[in-house]
Amino acid sequence: QDGFNMAKKNGVVMVSFSHRLGIFGYMDLSHIGVPKYEHSCNLGNLDMVAVLEWVHDNIRYFGGDPDNVTIFGESGGGGKVCQLMGMPAAKGLFHKAICQSGGFHAVDPVFGRKDTDAFLAHLNITKDNIEELERIPAEDLIRTMREINAERENGDYLNFPVVFDGEVIKYDPFDGGEGSEYCKDIPFVICYTKEDMALLALFNPEIFELTWETLPKKLAECGYTEDETREVIDTYKEVLKDPTAVDVMIALMNDNHQMKFMEDVSRSREGRNGAPLYNAIFAFESPDPVQKAFHGTDVPFFFDNAYLAPGMYTARNKAEAFRCSDTCGSAWAAFAKDAGDPTGRNMPKWLPYSREHRYTMLFSGETELVCEYRKKARELVYRYTGKNLPGFGRQKSKK
Repeated sequence: QDGFNMAKKNGVVMVSFSHRLGIFGYMDLSHIGVPKYEHSCNLGNLDMVAVLEWVHDNIRYFGGDPDNVTIFGESGGGGKVCQLMGMPAAKGLFHKAICQSGGFHAVDPVFGRKDTDAFLAHLNITKDNIEELERIPAEDLIRTMREINAERENGDYLNFPVVFDGEVIKYDPFDGGEGSEYCKDIPFVICYTKEDMALLALFNPEIFELTWETLPKKLAECGYTEDETREVIDTYKEVLKDPTAVDVMIALMNDNHQMKFMEDVSRSREGRNGAPLYNAIFAFESPDPVQKAFHGTDVPFFFDNAYLAPGMYTARNKAEAFRCSDTCGSAWAAFAKDAGDPTGRNMPKWLPYSREHRYTMLFSGETELVCEYRKKARELVYRYTGKNLPGFGRQKSKK
């Protein structure tokens, strides 16, 4: 995204960067038994630390303040924000954080090593000839990964995930214990989109075909009993406006993942006298009647770049889209510039989220602050945990 509007309209310095991904950033060779690869995992995250070190040393020459750095990212980038919060190497290099449609998403090392072993086996590489890996051109490594994934029909694709290794990523910042204490002084915003989980429906196309007749069967497949299914449907018919069966399923998936993550983080920071926590939901709906505020649709808006997302509005609501975009961008800038207060232009005072007062800012044509957003749905999600709903990623280890 282009940071020009954010910088010009809000008086902030924007820095974007790239880092190593996949094979090049996260192949874990630490278990191979070769000393030079002992610390090979999570190199992509260390790239981000290098960026933050550069910012610390040089941003003053661009008008920035090295003692007031805010990081933000969306989806996988939101996950990286959360991981940086638990990395000692990043401590003190940033001071505020925004996670958009993300989560901790660092997995048990066993998953990363499983991907590595499958990849090496395909190349006939072992511990004895491991240095052959360094001689293979990058293009061939990428082609090999694609070949392996093309052979896998069960969805268990190689992706070389970020791993919770206990060294580079030492803490889970939301564990309710040592990790939460470690990052308690970082003002934190968690934002997600109202239909984030419509993304997963793209990989489960039958979700888009659900009807009131077939929804109970789908919920049963996810582990809901007949009585629980009835309660789910009744609850979402109450909290949503004239929903379809597809709307109910996507909302349930969203709340089970995103809303629950928000509440889990709040509970993990409870009683620590730390920095404020804020919640936001991007609710500006695209013209698509199903996807609506789909995963990723918030990104151009929070850069104040609605003009880069013409598919998000029509001539009829273009003015609303640009007003929402201005408000979104100004909120992130206000959070970065001030003492962690994300109240921007054309929006009410943004109050922190806590279990006593669950305030959520709904960004749309008319941005509003609500308390206890979808309360009955949140209570339902916590009442029926452990269901097999589609979600993101593998489970992290418990260190």
